[in-house]
Amino acid sequence: MNGLEIMRAGRRQAAVLGTLQAKCWQAAYQNLLSPAFLRTFTPRARRAVVARAMREASGAEFYLAKIGGERAGFLVLAPARDSDVPAAGEVTAIYLLPAYWGGGHGGRMLRFATERLAALGYETAILWVLEENKRARNFYEHMGWTADGEKRMEAFGAEERPCLRYCRNLHEGQGAGII
Repeated sequence: MNGLEIMRAGRRQAAVLGTLQAKCWQAAYQNLLSPAFLRTFTPRARRAVVARAMREASGAEFYLAKIGGERAGFLVLAPARDSDVPAAGEVTAIYLLPAYWGGGHGGRMLRFATERLAALGYETAILWVLEENKRARNFYEHMGWTADGEKRMEAFGAEERPCLRYCRNLHEGQGAGII
C-alpha cells in the first residue's frame, strides 16, 4: 500500500466511483444503517446515481483516489448547499475502502479536499456526518474540524437519521491535523 494519488474524475469514471461508493458504504455503515437499505447500495445502482450526479451537480468536482495504483476511494467537493455559511465549500463525500483505513490515507484525502476548497476561494469548509458514526466524527475532529451545532435529519431509505454539520476555517492552521 504505497503512495496516495488523487486525480480528477470525469464522467468516464462514473462507473468506478459508483462501485467504490457501494463498497465503501457497505463497510462504513454496516452497523449504522439497516441491512435492507444497504442492500440497495449495489455497484450497479450506484453507478447510475453517480453518473447522474456528475451530469447535474453544478460546480462539483469528483476525485478518484488510488493507493499503490489500486482504486481505493473517492471524494466530491462542491459549493456548500447550506446558505447560512457564507463563502463555504463542502466535502459532500469522502470514502476509502476498508483495506486502506488506518494508514493515514483518509487524512491525506481530507487535507487535499481542504486545500482544494481554499484554492477555489472558499473561506470555510463544511461536511455532514451521521451522528452515530463515531469513527468518522473522531477522524474529523482529529483533523481539526468542529461540530458547529447544526443538526438535520436525512433519509436513508425509509429511515431518517440525525446528521451533524462539521466546519473548518480554511485560512487558519493550514495543514493542521496529524495524519
